[in-house]
Amino acid sequence: MTHVSRKVLSINTENALRDALYSSLSQLSKDKLGRTFSVLITKTEELMIIKRLAILLLLKEGLTVDTIAKATGTTHQTVSRIKLQLLEVPDKDKKLFYKNLSKWKNVHILKSTIKDLINIKSRSQIRKKVSPF
Repeated sequence: MTHVSRKVLSINTENALRDALYSSLSQLSKDKLGRTFSVLITKTEELMIIKRLAILLLLKEGLTVDTIAKATGTTHQTVSRIKLQLLEVPDKDKKLFYKNLSKWKNVHILKSTIKDLINIKSRSQIRKKVSPF
């Protein structure tokens, strides 16, 4: 994500800004949330969040770090780092996240699409090993 500043905010200021962020996002429709994201984050930052979501979902599905890295176009180190960071998140927060994600009407499509992507990449790698070109 775009680096803004390493300077530490006071706890009160950080909490007030976090509250403003959460409050401003919590009541938005999907369309308005997307438009608001375009103001807050860059397309690259949005893609990073999207890939992180896919990594979290695939970790939950029990796929290997290597498989997840290939499927999401990320490095083994990135997936491992996210997996380690996830260990620091309280279980109740992880359960809430996955419960909310499972309520999304298209979660089965997302899982299927990602698994198809894994299979496509695996087949193309096999062809590359066999092909003399």
